[in-house]
Amino acid sequence: AGILRRECAMGVAAMVRFENPEEGGAVRRLYTRVPLDALGELRRRDDLLIAVVEDFSAGGAKLRLHGEASSRFFGPGWTISSPLFGSLPLDIRWRRLDEAGVSFGIDKDHRLALDRFVRLLVRHGVGGAAEDRQTGLFASAR
Repeated sequence: AGILRRECAMGVAAMVRFENPEEGGAVRRLYTRVPLDALGELRRRDDLLIAVVEDFSAGGAKLRLHGEASSRFFGPGWTISSPLFGSLPLDIRWRRLDEAGVSFGIDKDHRLALDRFVRLLVRHGVGGAAEDRQTGLFASAR
């Protein structure tokens, strides 16, 4: 496994995580990913659900779903919002009983800006040990 640094068309560096297929898998990550424990509001028309954002990148997120969210978070038209990253339209890519993988329906410029933000979070230690996290925006602080 390793990290490959390459330049995108706009001159912004992107990080790609790759694994040797002979070692068990071919996972590629176009954007930097940060583990979080942040609360997010899922909205669609009159529906409002709460989820915990576990992994976050400019490409999407892994959500942990509880209560009503685990039974009502299906179909198109959802957005997710948080004071940490604002409001983003999303598409549900996969679902399990209490988890979901989502991608963000945003344009290339917004995605590159979001990736720069995620790299800034990583650089400042977000996603580290729970005792190092700032309180207020994270589910473990509630």
